Order: sequence, then structure tokens, then C-alpha cells
Amino acid sequence: MHLSIHTVICIAGHAHCGHLSDERPWVARGAVLIVAGAVLRAGAAFVPDAASALLGLAGLCWVAAFGLLCWRIGPVLWQVRSDGLWGCQG
Repeated sequence: MHLSIHTVICIAGHAHCGHLSDERPWVARGAVLIVAGAVLRAGAAFVPDAASALLGLAGLCWVAAFGLLCWRIGPVLWQVRSDGLWGCQG
């Protein structure tokens, strides 16, 4: 679910702001962090003694992934589109 949301924001958010798709390595890094968080969270069920630590690490992975997303896509969403329009105009 989180990976789907991350992907849609990366693709649609970029395209709806009038920007072309490009090679953005941070998108893949964010996806890897989300998958790592999911694996760590699932792993917590199999290692009860380390469940707290694994869940904490999973949370940090997700915060890092979406923090990276906000840091990189935020300025794209807050500035004038490349065609000079705002938001969904045109």
C-alpha cells in the first residue's frame, strides 16, 4: 500500500506539475526503504525478542522514505509549473 502511494505521488505529482519524467534515483531509494520497512515489520513477528527494535527500524525506514519524498517533490508541488501555470490549470 505504501509503495503504491509513493509511486503515484512520484509519477502523478511530477506529471501534474508539468514536469517530464526523468531519471530520479531518489525514487528507487525511497521504494527500497519502504520495502525494507515492510520486511522489518514482518520480521518482528518471527523474532519476538527483537520485535520492538525491528518495529522501530521499520518506522524509521518509512519516515525516511516519505521524508525523502517530501524533500524532493515538495518544491515541485509548491512552485510554478514549467509551462508557467499553477496547479491543474490548462
